[in-house]
Amino acid sequence: MNYQLKKQGKKPLYESLYENIKRDVVSGRLKEGEKLPSKRALAERTGVSVITVDAAYGLLIDEGYVYSRERSGFYVGAANGERLGNAFARDFSCKTAGGTDVDFRFSA
Repeated sequence: MNYQLKKQGKKPLYESLYENIKRDVVSGRLKEGEKLPSKRALAERTGVSVITVDAAYGLLIDEGYVYSRERSGFYVGAANGERLGNAFARDFSCKTAGGTDVDFRFSA
């Protein structure tokens, strides 16, 4: 994955990144189940902020083109954006004020 992102008019950079990744998923250049770079790694490669990558990955996840696995990373989903089973569940972990770990799992 090597994307050259440049500001184009009023279009945000995260939309350009989202469109590039989506195009590569739909075309088959990125294969279903393939591991994607971490947000930090992709931000460094493309010269954008981690927040920009986070926004692009968020859109791709919402549409089913990408899914995340807790503590594992981001992966290519179905080329047609279909959500399959719990593959697109979102996991969150946090600590309470008392230091107890709490895990949440939300399935789409």
